[in-house]
Amino acid sequence: AFIAVERRAATPLAPPALFRNRMFVGVNLATLLIYGAFTGALFLTPFDMAVRRGLSPTEIGLILAPVGLIIGALSRPAGAWLDRAGPRPVLLFGCATASVGAGWLAYGSTSLWFGAAAPLAVMAVGMAFVAGPLSTAVVAAAPRDAAGAASGVNNTAGRIASLAAIVIVGVVVSVANQ
Repeated sequence: AFIAVERRAATPLAPPALFRNRMFVGVNLATLLIYGAFTGALFLTPFDMAVRRGLSPTEIGLILAPVGLIIGALSRPAGAWLDRAGPRPVLLFGCATASVGAGWLAYGSTSLWFGAAAPLAVMAVGMAFVAGPLSTAVVAAAPRDAAGAASGVNNTAGRIASLAAIVIVGVVVSVANQ
């Protein structure tokens, strides 16, 4: 429905021609999957820390704080590698690293450092090498005059993925606990 409305608009927010570009669509689908998985894991982690590990909100915040710090600190090196090698190897490294962190987190060790802090740090390293390259790849896939719209669509895909992940994870956990 959205694309049909945009086709008729004199100045569409998201030019429908973007969605005929396989690279553009592929990168946005990757964004949906990657950000959905990351958000789903991050959404559940504080509950695990509070309920299973008995941590206080302050302790949970201190364990989660490095996630943002790691992503911020590694974004520049990720961008430099992206400039040298292109998006594919950087995205592969980032996705593989984030997946290892997520798998490690899902392993469920009761050790606070081995079971939560370290896997979250590994996921953060992976995401540092995913966020920038996804944005770069989506803008590169669009014509120059549609770069802003392409970036907006990709940003929206990430937010929709995060929202959907929280809804899906919330429903699954609530059904599983009944």
